[in-house]
Amino acid sequence: MPGAVHNADLFLEQPLELPMRMIQLNCVVPVALVHALAPAMRERGRGGIVRVGSMGCFAGSPRVVAYSAAKAF
Repeated sequence: MPGAVHNADLFLEQPLELPMRMIQLNCVVPVALVHALAPAMRERGRGGIVRVGSMGCFAGSPRVVAYSAAKAF
């Protein structure tokens, strides 16, 4: 790769654990939840899952980089 641009700002001043927890909570957990619930819904022939989003996915902020990215997922 000849180069990269990553405007991280305050993101680099926090421990890696914080953004990783945010990604786990907003990306990995919902996928696991749907994977766990969908078979029973399919068997019943119906069901629904409501996922709440955030305007943060459209307009991030330096202090919520991981949150905004995860909500865009």
